[in-house]
Amino acid sequence: MGSNDADEQDRQEAVIELAELVHLAQETGRRLANKSHGELYDLAHDVIELLHQVRVQIELIQERSAQP
Repeated sequence: MGSNDADEQDRQEAVIELAELVHLAQETGRRLANKSHGELYDLAHDVIELLHQVRVQIELIQERSAQP
């Protein structure tokens, strides 16, 4: 395995780990929103939306990484 192959594998692992972390953060944010009311709910919901946008970007990275 060459250096480029090792770098590619490390990059792919990093993207997967990031996706998993964002997913966990989204679940935690939903729990927080479900337990919150008023302004705190709105703030928690904003965090969930931002994390969703991050997840969409990660999916784009994964798709483009799979292209030859």
